Amino acid sequence: MTDAVNPRTVRSRRDFLRYTALVGAAFAVAPALVACGSDDDEDAGAGGPIRIGTSVLDPDANPLKSLGHSANYLAFDALTRMNPSTLKIEPGLATSWTRLSETEMEFKLREGVKFSDGTPLTAKDVKFSYDITKKEGLALASLIANVSSVDVVDDLTVRIRTSKPDAILEKRTALLFIVPEKAYTAAGTEAFGLAPVGSGQYRITKVVPNSQITLEAAEDPWEGKPANSRVEYMQYSDQSAFLAAMQSGQLDIGHNLPVQALKNLGSDMKVEVVSTGSPLAVQFDTKVAPFNNPEVRRALNLAIDVESIVSAVMNGAGEPLPGQLTAKGCFGHNPDLKAIPFDLQQAKDILAREGVKPFSTEIAGLPVNKPLMEAISGQLGAVGITVKVTVLDFAVWVDGFNNGSKWPLFVKGMNYSPLFDAELSYRYPTAGAEGRKGWVDAHYDQLLEKSRNEMDSAAREKILQEMGAHLHKELPFIFLFGQQWVVASTSDVSGYDPSTGFWVDASTVTKS
Repeated sequence: MTDAVNPRTVRSRRDFLRYTALVGAAFAVAPALVACGSDDDEDAGAGGPIRIGTSVLDPDANPLKSLGHSANYLAFDALTRMNPSTLKIEPGLATSWTRLSETEMEFKLREGVKFSDGTPLTAKDVKFSYDITKKEGLALASLIANVSSVDVVDDLTVRIRTSKPDAILEKRTALLFIVPEKAYTAAGTEAFGLAPVGSGQYRITKVVPNSQITLEAAEDPWEGKPANSRVEYMQYSDQSAFLAAMQSGQLDIGHNLPVQALKNLGSDMKVEVVSTGSPLAVQFDTKVAPFNNPEVRRALNLAIDVESIVSAVMNGAGEPLPGQLTAKGCFGHNPDLKAIPFDLQQAKDILAREGVKPFSTEIAGLPVNKPLMEAISGQLGAVGITVKVTVLDFAVWVDGFNNGSKWPLFVKGMNYSPLFDAELSYRYPTAGAEGRKGWVDAHYDQLLEKSRNEMDSAAREKILQEMGAHLHKELPFIFLFGQQWVVASTSDVSGYDPSTGFWVDASTVTKS
């Protein structure tokens, strides 16, 4: 553990997740919401409800179509889980699993698990959750692209078959939550997100799209009762309002606060910086000139002073990427690759050699990334590139992330958490079979497929390292930094462990 300015602590990336979902970007969206007291605070457990401000809140609470907000991890369960300390897979809804062949695994389900509506969780619900995700192309469909069928053996046994060998299938199952077939079918994908039913320690009782999610402790969860009986998540797009709400005591916990919190929050609060396992980069649309030229893409990488951005814009909350999307400690990280240095003159020389004259372009990203985009715009101006900064609301950004951005430069995070496996990040850059736009590279797609099917760990690691080297050569991104988030809690909060990174495990939190 590395200490920063007391009492701020930088958490190790290996310590940071119980299990998180895919995606990863620094999110800040939707209207600011001020947390206010309610008449039933006294019934919310020790010290009233736990109020959490965040800039990461999906438009609704359907875990199959969202990017994995904290509420999902409290209200739903997956077959398996990732242990944050050992990075090993542990039982979730499945108590055991057996690899029957390179393309088939059998999972034995936990007995007595019920959804919050009282219906028992069975193998049919597991099959339905996987089938509907693939059928409707929901958020995690690309994660289970290799899954060819999910077969019900009996109520507590399910077999998952893949079209080709999958070395990390039991890890992928930690990222897809199980929903009840009956309730989901009755509601439909969109409506289910507004009144979801899960098997977790909490049940979601209120969803205000892009604004608020409220959870209350489930009556008889299989994991046992949580430490508090109600949790309220409030979302902020206005970073100043977010910081003000934390300063005024309207929030108990602030999650992904603006970096100004490092200087502005008082000594009566615990403020920390946590690693997220999420590399942040700017993706080029390589279908359009001049970004279809890899030398031009190299010039723009050389023109960005990442270290100064981390220092001046992020207040030190970031770790410059070593010329690839992964960092040390992630399986598949290539130790031979080095960060692309800041060299303004070389950038100018390359652009001149390639015959690129001054031009205008546009960069788009989330509100929390506006200062970052403005800094990038300023630095690219030094090489004759005028960059318009466009701030996107969350729904528009998610669509660009999932389906391909229409902007020449698009700021995105591509986390490899919670599995700390490079394949999670490496599935994002290219169009490939998953239909994302921006960079099309047949060789890279072949390597990605090969990495998914290679069962030998050492051979698979070499493939992933080769993918990192190919990204380093072709540069479909401006490599920026590994994201670190600022989190804070008030002095009357106990049981809060910020090392979970992307999500807040509120089940252990109490308030005096």
